[in-house]
Amino acid sequence: MEHQKRGEGMSKIAPLMTKEEVAEYLGVSKSTLERHIRQGKFPDGFRLKNGHLRWTQEAVLAEVEKAQNEAQSA
Repeated sequence: MEHQKRGEGMSKIAPLMTKEEVAEYLGVSKSTLERHIRQGKFPDGFRLKNGHLRWTQEAVLAEVEKAQNEAQSA
């Protein structure tokens, strides 16, 4: 019987992004991202048990695509 290495077989689980990583990916400051979240312009992520906020890469990419589509149709 073969043992799986840690993390092996978990490729379907989307990596989680921190607020700093999301802001960097979007090319905005952390405070701008926080303002967009408060104003409802960007979805709030979800909180881990320790209270830290996270987003899935899939959710961030979906928001970017949504914003691009809205910009093209405007």
